[in-house]
Amino acid sequence: MARGPFQRHRDGSVGVRLPSGLRLVLVDQMRQLDQLLDTGRTEGVSTDPLAELTGMTADTAERDRPDDAALLRLRPDAYAADVDDGEAATEFRRFTEGALEALQRSRVATVLETLSDGDRFDLDADQAQAWVGALNDLRLASASRLGIDDDDALERLPPSPGLQMFGLLGALLHDLLVALGAPSDY
Repeated sequence: MARGPFQRHRDGSVGVRLPSGLRLVLVDQMRQLDQLLDTGRTEGVSTDPLAELTGMTADTAERDRPDDAALLRLRPDAYAADVDDGEAATEFRRFTEGALEALQRSRVATVLETLSDGDRFDLDADQAQAWVGALNDLRLASASRLGIDDDDALERLPPSPGLQMFGLLGALLHDLLVALGAPSDY
């Protein structure tokens, strides 16, 4: 049985062993995710200390619904599509989006930082969770770009480099989750 790129150590850390080419692809993909997150970055956020602490701002216009479908997938509306309550969705964004943005950007930064350590490195528990979140965010954005919105979409799509990347991200996420203790057949 071939060893995957992630191996759990007895101390709970996760060893990572990546081929150089895969590491470079992940660096590129994470940078692209960072750029996507940057397009949705909230500008002009208040310097109010409470706003900085909570991620909330008084100006709800700063938390408009993203126009980019991939960014919207990463920061979805709080209410079902059949609920037409723009004010409630805007309020939800006002109270949550700043913290979500900070979390997503922090995950990407952690992955990029650890990838800069070379092809072999260890992740502590927090870094491993950041990897899970960043890989999942990248996979969600990729699915949005490919038009994958249900289980049947994969069967309808022709083979493409984007679809291969989507599969690779899924395999990496699966392997990492298994290394963290998820059952291998989930």
